[in-house]
Formats: sequence, C-alpha cells, structure tokens
Amino acid sequence: MSMSTHIQGLRDIDGKLKKMLEVKKACEDAGILYPKELQDYFGGCAEEAREYLIDEMRDITIPTTAYQAEGKEGLEIKVEDIPKECKIIRFYSMF
Repeated sequence: MSMSTHIQGLRDIDGKLKKMLEVKKACEDAGILYPKELQDYFGGCAEEAREYLIDEMRDITIPTTAYQAEGKEGLEIKVEDIPKECKIIRFYSMF
C-alpha cells in the first residue's frame, strides 16, 4: 500500500468571498442581474445556493513542486505563490 501527500488551501470565508456573497444577495433582493465581476468570481455559477458556493469556493489550489534529495521525497510551496485569500494550509496523507 502506498501513501500520497496532499496540500489543500482554504479560503478566508470572511474575506472577499463573504463580500461577493453579500453582493449576490443584494442583486437577488433587488431583482437585478449579477454583474460580470460576480459571475467571473464564481466561475459562472453565481446562480447556485450560498451553501454550495461556500463549499465550492472554500478550497484554493496552492501550486507545489516535487522535492527529492538524499532519500527524501516531498513537496515544496513558494510563499509568494500562496493566494492572499488563503487562511489555512492543510497537509494530509492518504493510504
């Protein structure tokens, strides 16, 4: 059985995501179309329910590079590659 290591970034749901959800709700309450910026932010899925959007938008891809030296294997993350909205970086292994 082999093991794989994964890295998952989690978005700050109190940051830009929260603001965009507020804009979404305001548009719905006013009965107006979503602005392009909102559609782009949610990847064209702005019509979906709030809970769905939070689940979908919470994860952030963090670029990694394979590391191998002296019998060690791992992953490297360049700090400057971590998106600003990332609040948590989760490392986990799966068998």
